[in-house]
Amino acid sequence: MASWRTINPVIEGRLFLGTIEAAKSPRTLSERRITHIVSVGSEPIPADNPASGIRQLRIPVEDVDYADLLIHLPAACNFIHTALASNGVVLVHCVQGLSRSAAVVAAYLMYSQRISATAAMEAVRRGMNLLAFLCA
Repeated sequence: MASWRTINPVIEGRLFLGTIEAAKSPRTLSERRITHIVSVGSEPIPADNPASGIRQLRIPVEDVDYADLLIHLPAACNFIHTALASNGVVLVHCVQGLSRSAAVVAAYLMYSQRISATAAMEAVRRGMNLLAFLCA
């Protein structure tokens, strides 16, 4: 069962950042009224079933040093933007909800709000209630 710590609002009530646990929880998806999911990774989730009614974009990038997430960001930003423009509610997730999915959300914020990478990462950090984000 997903807890409040596995899904965090970045844009209140519209865009959430979460873990695989959140994406697998019908209760969490229902309570947050999730209509669209960006899955960063390959682990199956209930939204993989078309009968779920949730639209999904899968980005097949694993959590490894050599993975190229950058080539997928335009499609991810477009998917999120289109979903939000149609009054959808979006969950972006990876396994832990910390790096790959956070990078996608930061890229979307940079795209949609025309803000710097630093400002986007700060917005994600605030949503995650973490003191550090993607420390090198």
